[in-house]
Amino acid sequence: MSRINVAGIIFHCTQCGKTHKVEFEGGASLTQIGESGIFRQVELSQKYAPSDMRDFYTKPSYLRDEIVCSDCYNDKYKSEMQETFNADVQELISLADKMDTLKEDYLSQLNKNIEEITTKWLNAASLDSFKEISTDVFIETLGHRHLKYPARRYKLIDQFMNESGLEVIDYARKLIMDSPEVRDMQEKFHNSFMPLLDKSEKILTFLENSSSTANIYFFIEEKIDQARNLNDFIRYEKTIREPKKSTPDLTVFRKYGLNIKEVRDSFLDIPQPGSLLKEDRLIKEVKAKITALADSIF
Repeated sequence: MSRINVAGIIFHCTQCGKTHKVEFEGGASLTQIGESGIFRQVELSQKYAPSDMRDFYTKPSYLRDEIVCSDCYNDKYKSEMQETFNADVQELISLADKMDTLKEDYLSQLNKNIEEITTKWLNAASLDSFKEISTDVFIETLGHRHLKYPARRYKLIDQFMNESGLEVIDYARKLIMDSPEVRDMQEKFHNSFMPLLDKSEKILTFLENSSSTANIYFFIEEKIDQARNLNDFIRYEKTIREPKKSTPDLTVFRKYGLNIKEVRDSFLDIPQPGSLLKEDRLIKEVKAKITALADSIF
């Protein structure tokens, strides 16, 4: 069960131990915080909550959250370089969101085009057209005179697929890569994606050169009187809670770590058209097509 009766949230400063309690509008109400949210609250409640306040399901609960209060941030972390890191990473996050959107759209369109290309190929295929894929194997199987006998036909088809399966996949992959539609898509994606990648690389290079380790820390500023989505994966009316209007206008900071190499690798992880081919499905479709062609001829 990932819904619990949430009355509010208590922020704990990891540096000084100071707490800020926020009551939600409407009082205790069932809120969908997700399974990962439950696991996180179990961990934080054991760390911060009295034993009689750890029962999420039978009484109203106050969620727990770890932050750095503004006093501790100003005293221990704030510096010109840290402020630069914070701003640069915020820009990096914005660029990452844009790149992810481009990748998702590109991937969706690629999958659609791959489906259309392979379907068009198989619809137009004749039995003899498979000779182009693997001539020697074709002669011994689909071109064999015994193909006309049902008792031998399906064994010969199986033999062709077993011995030429990799060639079938390579042939389909080449059709995809040589497709004008796919090439045009790649060019448009490249033209939109590369400027964002270049900007992100400049930021990563600066962060890399400014830090003595591969990991840097940054802080994101947050107001405790703002509405918050309490679920990591979904967002709707049962995951969002509004603080009461009496909540003070206080600023807190969240501390995060960033591994430069991992971020750079994720940006460079761009789907290639040929790698998206669903090979097992293609083999089944090719075998079904060859069988249908052979049955219709003989």
